[in-house]
Amino acid sequence: MSEEHLQNIAEQYLTLKKIKYIHLPKGSQRFIWNKKFGIPIQVAMEASKALKGVPDLILFGRDGTYKLIELKSEKGKLTEGQKEWLDYGLELFREFDEFQKFVDEWDLLHNPRSIDG
Repeated sequence: MSEEHLQNIAEQYLTLKKIKYIHLPKGSQRFIWNKKFGIPIQVAMEASKALKGVPDLILFGRDGTYKLIELKSEKGKLTEGQKEWLDYGLELFREFDEFQKFVDEWDLLHNPRSIDG
């Protein structure tokens, strides 16, 4: 399974489970408008300089916790920047089934719900 496909189904699953998350797409960038020349200028996110290898997903629990998730294809390798996030609890997944099992267990612990749902 490609990394892009794994990312897509992972996000669909998180949405289905109503888990709050952030996904910063690779090459995240923004544009500013150059008034002098009347053209947009592409600017890399400032955070990308300080936070190389930012994980694919950051999940948020209702109890104030978070989890860093990196998704890779079977042969995909972590970059040096991504390896640095291992010290901060980064979880690496290569298969959707593994990701799904982890999310289900994490969700029960960190997203308590009332009986009403």
